[in-house]
Amino acid sequence: MHGHFSYLDDVGISGRHNFQSHGESFIEFFTTRSRIGGLWVFDEAESALSFNGCLVLLAHIRELLASGAQVIMSTHSPILASLPEAKLLEVGEWGLRASEYDELDMVQSWRSFLDAPGRYLRHLTTDSRLDN
Repeated sequence: MHGHFSYLDDVGISGRHNFQSHGESFIEFFTTRSRIGGLWVFDEAESALSFNGCLVLLAHIRELLASGAQVIMSTHSPILASLPEAKLLEVGEWGLRASEYDELDMVQSWRSFLDAPGRYLRHLTTDSRLDN
């Protein structure tokens, strides 16, 4: 989004995005275009969004789907994956597989962490590896 907004500034189409957070800019940008049907592709849209921002995006995606649009999304967000109508495909060492929401590794990992953060935090070091 930063690159896109820089482009808009370069071509003289500045907007409120200069005074908003990355997530707020993304939601506003999406909202102004969400009346456009067709195919929408999102790659880790949650990267700039707060918890509430993910919920707002999810509401807009539901409206898109209700209007006949199609959405393809790659995400690490259990919030964005929670859409009941979604066909979920999980990528991992096994390749690609269809999954139910509660079976997704990311959902199980987040639930485990939120249930007992100390179980994870006590193992953190500056050498901790980030797989995702």
